Parts: sequence; structure tokens; C-alpha cells
Amino acid sequence: MSGKKGKVKKLKKDHLDEEGAEKEEEIIEKDPELNAIQEQIHKLVEEETEKISQIQADSNKKRLPLYKERNKICAKIHNFWLETLLKHPDLSCLLTEQDQQVMKHLKDVEVEEFENKSTKSGFRITFTFEENEWFENTTLWKEFINEDSKISTSVSEIKWREGKDYTKTCSDAQSLKPGKKRKQEQSSFFTLFKADEEDDLDDEFWDLIRGDLWPNAIEIYYNPMLMKDEKDDDDEENEEEDPEGLREENEEAPQGDDDEAEEAPEE
Repeated sequence: MSGKKGKVKKLKKDHLDEEGAEKEEEIIEKDPELNAIQEQIHKLVEEETEKISQIQADSNKKRLPLYKERNKICAKIHNFWLETLLKHPDLSCLLTEQDQQVMKHLKDVEVEEFENKSTKSGFRITFTFEENEWFENTTLWKEFINEDSKISTSVSEIKWREGKDYTKTCSDAQSLKPGKKRKQEQSSFFTLFKADEEDDLDDEFWDLIRGDLWPNAIEIYYNPMLMKDEKDDDDEENEEEDPEGLREENEEAPQGDDDEAEEAPEE
């Protein structure tokens, strides 16, 4: 497999952190009976995880021909994937004006899921382009492999044409937060294809492309307000759960004295 290799990191999700694991080990050593119960719990969790993975794999296989048929129809819609990206409330911030010119040549987006009954799984996201003046590639992809609770990445190298790599002056897209506005040249979508040691393997943008853009492309293209409403609801929930953010908001509000708040008597 060609492409650049990313740094390997341990998968954080569904695993105890180091400190928590040490405490659990200490408790188990002190009480063998608890140890036996905990082992049974772990066994049930593993069985449940395996069943869920199998259900997801079966669902992916059933959806695959539908996705292929959808993509054939979408290919006839002018700038379908560019417009869908721009209408997504969290992904639109990725695209600079320069990116949008390049993405007019984007023909297809595809997510391929890798499932293995052993300990290996993952996915690849592929962007297919028509021939263009910017780079020689017809496809750009990034691949995530989860093996033995460790995630590694591979990414295709962009073969920019001479003098066309405008991303050299851009900061990494990973520095952005989904949905947040930024200066037009602060970053570029194409910096996501850099194999950097500091690359966040759980990057939110790739998760959004895989879990939101890909399965919901039609809804996003034809009804972007629905996505915006859902995002606004999520933002409201986050604000309610973020007392620090509320404190900062309150600090910005002007605090007048009670005497000043009262209306001055007329002379």
C-alpha cells in the first residue's frame, strides 16, 4: 500500500486510562471474589462489542450497493460534493476560497469500511477528482487501521503540479474546530492529507466525513437547514453542560450598579 504513514497511537475509546487501570488492578488483587466478578463483566462486554461489530459489518454490506447507486445519480448533479461540503455546518469551515476552486473538480467521495473477524478493522475515505490544473492525482485518500487496540494511518501524497501548492503557507486544518469560523487563508482542506507526527488520529473532521457527510449526503444537499437546526440544538446542550463557558459569557456582560439601574428622577 502506497502513501505516507502516520504515527501509531493507542486507541483511547472504551479503554481505561493508565491511572484508572492501576486502581482497578489494586482492588482486584485485594479481593479475589471481586476479581472473578470483574472477569465475567469484561467477558460480557467483549461479547457485546463483538456482536455490535458484526451487526455494523452486516449493515455496511447491505448499504454498499445503495451508496454506489446514489453516487451514480449524484455524479450527474453539478458540484454535488462541493455544495454538500459547503452546506455542512461543521465541515464548511475546512474550505478556503482557493480550496473551492480546486473542489469544483471533485467527482466522488467514498467511504470503504474494513471488517475483520479477528482484531483488525478500519476504514478508508477516498476523494476522486477529474483531471485538473492543481495536482496530478485522480484520487486522494486517507486510511485508518485499528489493530489490537492501536490505530495507524496511511495517506496518499498529493502530487502538486509545479507552482500550484498553495498549502505551503497554510496552517494545518487540524488546528480548526468543526463549525468555527476562521480567516480565509488560515488553513486548507488539503492539509488533512499531510502525514504529520502530530496528526490527531481521532480527528473530528474525518469522523464527520465518515459518520455524517457520507451517509447523509442527500439530506445535507437538499435540506441544509435541518442539519443547522440539529447543530444549534447540540450547541445549546453543550452550553448548558459548560459552566465555564457560561461564566465567560457572564463576565462579558456589563455589570451595572443597582443605583445606576434605577431611573434618575426628573428635575
